[in-house]
Parts: sequence; C-alpha cells; structure tokens
Amino acid sequence: MSSMFPPLADLITRLGRGAASWARPGELDIGHGHWIALTGATQPDFNLAYCSAGHGEQMIDHYLDRLIAHRRPGLLVTTSNLGVPHAVRERGWKLVEAGPLMAARLTDIVARPPDVTPPFVTSELTPRQLPLARDLMARAFDLAPDVAAIALRPDSSGVERHVWGVLSTGEIQACGVSVIDDEYVTLWSVATDPSARRQGQATTLIRAALTHARANGCTLAVLNSSPMAGPFYRALGFRTLDQLSYWSNPRWALAAD
Repeated sequence: MSSMFPPLADLITRLGRGAASWARPGELDIGHGHWIALTGATQPDFNLAYCSAGHGEQMIDHYLDRLIAHRRPGLLVTTSNLGVPHAVRERGWKLVEAGPLMAARLTDIVARPPDVTPPFVTSELTPRQLPLARDLMARAFDLAPDVAAIALRPDSSGVERHVWGVLSTGEIQACGVSVIDDEYVTLWSVATDPSARRQGQATTLIRAALTHARANGCTLAVLNSSPMAGPFYRALGFRTLDQLSYWSNPRWALAAD
C-alpha cells in the first residue's frame, strides 16, 4: 500500500464507523480492523462483517456465528492477505464476489475542476425527498424496498450523515451518502437511475459530497466498490488499496439469484 494512505486496518475501521448510518441500533460492533453491522434486511447487502489481517480464525468464526444466528442473508468481507480463512472453508461458505477497497486524498479530486459545467443541480436531500431516493436506489441496485429503506434510514444514528441528490427537470437522477468522521469521509450507496447513466450525474454528486467534506475538515475519502464501478472511481482519482473478498452461505446466494 502506498505510504500516502493509512494502514488497511484503519480504513476498515473507518468504514465500520460509517456503517452507523445504516446499522440497526445496538447491532454495530467495531474493533480496530474489524466490525459487524446487522439490520435484519432480507438481502445480504446490509448484514455485513468485515475482518482484516491481524485478527485470526477465532474472530472470523465469531462473526460467522453471529451472521448465521441473525437468520438473515449476510456477507463476511475479508482483506486479500487473509486468503481463504479456515472457518469459511469449514462451514462451506463460498466466494460470491471480489471488489476493491478504494481511497483518495480529497486534494486529488476536489482541486481538479470538471471538464464541463454539468446541466443539472446537486444538493443535499431533505427528509421529504428520501422516499424518492429510496425508490431510485431500489431500481439501480435491484434492492427490495425494505433494503433500500435501510440504506437511507430517516435517522442516521448520531453520525454526521449527508444524503445527496442530482436533480434534473425536478427529478432525482442520482443519489448517494457521505458520512463525515473526523478527517475521513466514507461514501455509501452511490446510485444512478438506469435511464440516466453515463451522463455525469454520479461524478457531479461525488465531487459535491467531497467538496463539502473537505470544507468540513476531511482530507481522505474511503469506499468499497463493486468490480464494475472500480474504473469509474479510479478515473475520479481514487486508488485501489486492496481487493476485498465477499463470502456467503451458498443457500443465501442461490436464493438471491
């Protein structure tokens, strides 16, 4: 990892702190380099446990126990230097996806002006606009309505959460969440309406969120991306710091398909 970024365990921890924006109250536990956040969602996207190197099989086994006891689909996410944990093999969990953990210095993004002035407006959404953003997120990510509602809870559990939207002709065409945590900002659930993709809305939204974060003292942005979105974030100035592995119970994965 480049010396310009903090250790991997620190970034994983910051993601866990950002998960407070959507985790169910009392169901978020964070340690240095590991965390678990549960919501009761019917899809695995928001029942997550993260573990980085330095935390052995016992911690992974503990998180697997909690995910199973939760009785909802979930994911165990591990850093690349953990390989295939013994507890994962023993329980028959399978790799369902791998995606980049990414970070960027805000000066590398905010300081660069956009190539063109976008023909749409980005602003922080009001509580009355959240249902429209949830509908968009459900369409963009193929989420059940209850899962989209979890991604954009009315109450952000005491963290500094900001929900952003790109509006064109009065309609929300992209949305996303930023969570400010000291000098860090984590990005979550950046979604564009399928009918409005490749028009620059997501780029405009992220630049607005990061400009706001920088104005409020942040210096570093962190996110985990899907494999498909990785090139988009790299073009914005993010760097891939690790490839995360997503493990799940095959029965849950088949049900999701």
